[in-house]
Amino acid sequence: MRRSRSEIYRHRCVEAWSIVVPWVGYSFSTLVKLVEPNSNARYVAFETYFDKKQMPLWGRAGIQLPYVEG
Repeated sequence: MRRSRSEIYRHRCVEAWSIVVPWVGYSFSTLVKLVEPNSNARYVAFETYFDKKQMPLWGRAGIQLPYVEG
């Protein structure tokens, strides 16, 4: 398996917010190889990690958690 990598993402939303996010993890292609989707798969959904004990301010996030993106 490939090693994780570190990147900086700059998100600029059309709704006028922006955020800079440091990210350490695996490339999309590495994740797909780990999951081994079947040939009928058309979409991918990602769900954030969410643990109320480790994230005591989760109620202030302003979004529903865990966050899901496709």
